[in-house]
Amino acid sequence: MMKKITIIVCGLALAGCNANSEWAKISAAVGQIDNTLAQLSGNSIPKACAIIAVADSYFQDLKANISAKNIAIEAKAMAAAQVICNNPPTNTVAAFKSLWNIWKTVQDSTKTN
Repeated sequence: MMKKITIIVCGLALAGCNANSEWAKISAAVGQIDNTLAQLSGNSIPKACAIIAVADSYFQDLKANISAKNIAIEAKAMAAAQVICNNPPTNTVAAFKSLWNIWKTVQDSTKTN
């Protein structure tokens, strides 16, 4: 499943790669190892939101096999994502930290056990 997400978002990653001080701030906020979403989105909140939407679509495809507990967790995470994605804040660093946590939650919730 992660391979599919990676393949789909590679185009977004290649289209938006740039290194700047904002990147450094985002990396520091979410941790050097865990900044995959920022890397894939090229520090773009709209692209990060699109990546999260892809993860959500995979979740929805598997929903029949996912526990009620994980469905509730994913729904709450997606509601939080919609708040950020529908009205992106000016603080990109804080937004990416939240979006990364949401992205990870959606991925973790997709586990069927």
